[in-house]
Amino acid sequence: MKDCVKLNNLSEIRDFYDVFLIDLWGVIHNGIAAFENVIPVLNTLKQNNKMVFFITNAPRRSFIISQQLEGFGIKQDFYEKIVSSGELTWLSIKEKYQKKNCLMIGPPRDYHLVEGLDVTIVDKDSDVDIILNTGPWGDDDCLENYTDLLDSLARKHSHMICSNPDKIVVRGENFMICAGLLAEYYEKIGGKVEYYGKPYKQIY
Repeated sequence: MKDCVKLNNLSEIRDFYDVFLIDLWGVIHNGIAAFENVIPVLNTLKQNNKMVFFITNAPRRSFIISQQLEGFGIKQDFYEKIVSSGELTWLSIKEKYQKKNCLMIGPPRDYHLVEGLDVTIVDKDSDVDIILNTGPWGDDDCLENYTDLLDSLARKHSHMICSNPDKIVVRGENFMICAGLLAEYYEKIGGKVEYYGKPYKQIY
């Protein structure tokens, strides 16, 4: 294997490619604001007729992420399209899991992932066909807060859909657990998990 080459600036390889797949969280922004110099770099890519596609494990639909980027000063004309794990999750549920009982694990901001879908939102004590796992309910939660619930769901053979394979994320300067950590535990206790997002091929 050849040695990896560290890039100091994207301009070092810009002229070699016509299309750029760029992650969002940790590359373009930190969940609170865009990183310094991101907007000038995106503007330069546009001026050089490069196509930019944002790919992200955010468990949100693409139009929601686009609105967030607008708030960070990143205009829609800087990129061609956003492909999110949340969008893929929504499309999968629409195609394969209509008329199912769905338990949501995740904060209220992610509940738009069931809008427009023919699923019934239920609580943990009901018959649960699918678990839509977008991450912890609270920013300060830990895995131990969820093990009893996941143990119970695994005994019911509920099918988990994980809309963010990441296990941890940095929001601002704080580390938080992600949906991937809950999904990893669920698999370890025998639960079935369907993943959407990087590094799984559907997002590419």
